[in-house]
Amino acid sequence: MCAKRRAASNILFSTEFYSDLELAGMVYGKIVRAPYASGTIADITLPPLPDGYAFFSAKDIPGKKSIKTLGVETPVFCTGRIAYKGEPVGILVGSDAQTLEALSAGVAVQLKPEEPAPATAGGAESAAAGVFAAPAPLAERTVRYGTSDGEAFDALLAGADYLVDGAWNSTLRPIAYGEPCGALAFIKGSSLHVFTATQWISHLRKALSDVTGFDSAKIIITRTPSSDLNTHLLWRATLLAAQAATATLLFGKPVKLMLSRDEQDCYMNKAAPVSILYKTALLKSGEFSAIDCTIDIDVGCYNPFARELVNRCILACCSIYRAKNLRLHAVARSSQKPPFSINLATIDSQVFFAIESQLQFIAERTHFTPLELRLCNSRLPALKHDSFPFRFNCEKVTETLEAVCRASDFLRKYTAYKLDEGDRYKKSFTSPFAPPLRGVALTCAFEGSGFLGTSFSLKHLALEATLTK
Repeated sequence: MCAKRRAASNILFSTEFYSDLELAGMVYGKIVRAPYASGTIADITLPPLPDGYAFFSAKDIPGKKSIKTLGVETPVFCTGRIAYKGEPVGILVGSDAQTLEALSAGVAVQLKPEEPAPATAGGAESAAAGVFAAPAPLAERTVRYGTSDGEAFDALLAGADYLVDGAWNSTLRPIAYGEPCGALAFIKGSSLHVFTATQWISHLRKALSDVTGFDSAKIIITRTPSSDLNTHLLWRATLLAAQAATATLLFGKPVKLMLSRDEQDCYMNKAAPVSILYKTALLKSGEFSAIDCTIDIDVGCYNPFARELVNRCILACCSIYRAKNLRLHAVARSSQKPPFSINLATIDSQVFFAIESQLQFIAERTHFTPLELRLCNSRLPALKHDSFPFRFNCEKVTETLEAVCRASDFLRKYTAYKLDEGDRYKKSFTSPFAPPLRGVALTCAFEGSGFLGTSFSLKHLALEATLTK
C-alpha cells in the first residue's frame, strides 16, 4: 500500500485505487437495502450468521446517525421511515464477499402497519391534506423581465403572431466503466484511517468525526484516484466512508466496502431527469416577443445541490437569445427515488438541448430558417443601463453563425433536406434507394466558467502555496 504524504499529516494522496488495496485481517462490507419504496421499519430479521460475520444498523452507530451537507441531513442507515427503494438499512461484514451476497438476500425487512389517512370531506380536502399532493420543492427560482403581470403576460402570448409550445424531457445517461464507489477503513493505534476517492476532504473528515466520535485530528484521510466528476464524490462518497468506518469501529477489523456494478449504476450514476416546457411568442419579423419557460428537476429524495441546479438551469434557459418579455421558473423537487447524481458542469446542457429543440420546432412551423431565427434573436452585448436579467455578453454571434453556415454550406444542405423529407414516406415504400434521412441542424450554446454556487461563495477562500525542498 503506497501513499505519498502531502499537504498535512492527516491528509494523504495515493496513486492506487482503494479497491486494489489489501490489508491483513481485512473483511468486506455489503450494504443491506430496503426492498420497499416507503413504509416504516418495524424489524430486521437476519439469517443465521456464520462465525466471523456481523450486521450493524442505525442503532449501532456510536455518534450521529446522519451526515450534513450544505444543510441537508442524509441518514447513514435508515432510522425508521424508508425514503426510497434501496435505501441502506444496515451493513453486513465478513471475510468472504460471496457469502455476504448470499446472506444479504436472506435479510427480511418488516414494516409497521400503515395508519389510515385522516378522514376528510372529499377529494379536494384530501389533496390539500397532502394525500395526493406533489412533492414539495427543495428549491425554486423565478425570473421576470418586461411584462411582470401574469394576466398581461398570458394575453401577450395569446395575441402573438406565432405561438409555439414545446415539451422537452431529457436525462443524461453516463456510461461508467471506472472503479465503483466505496471506501477502505481501519483503525491503527488511536487513529481512524480511510481510503476513498473523495473530492471534498473537509466534509468527509467532519462527517466521520460526527458519526464515529473520533477526534477530527485523529482521522487520516487518503484520497485515492478517480476520473468521476459527478457530485456523488462530493457528498455520497462520504456516506459510504461513514458506513465503512462505522463497521470497522464496531467489528474491530479493516473493512472494505465497495459497491457492485449494479449498485453503482442504480444508486450512484443515475442522472437527474429534467422536464422543460417552452411557450415562445414571435412577431412577424421572427423576433421573440416573449419566452415562457418552466423547468422541473427531479433530484431524488435528498440533494444538497438543489439550489445550484436551479440557478444553473435558469441561467441557461435563454441560451444566447433575448426576448422583450420573459417568465422563467425552475423548481427542484424531491421524490421517492435514490439521490440523483449531478455533474454541475454539464447540467445546463439539458436546458440547451430543450431550447435548441424548441427553435428547430419553431422553424418547422414557420417560414423562418434556423439561421434566420438565431440571427434576429441572438443576444447583443449588454449596455450598462440594460436591465436584462442575464448580464454576460455573447460576442460576435452574428459573425460566428454566418461563418459556420458558409463553411458548412448549411443553407443548401438544410433546404435539400427539407425538400427530400417531404416525400420520404412515399419513397421509402416505392424505392429501395431511399434510406432514412440522417438530418441536419444548427445549434448554439455557451460554455460556463465552472461551478456556479450560492453556498460556497459565502465564504472567502484563499490558496497559499509554498515551495520547500
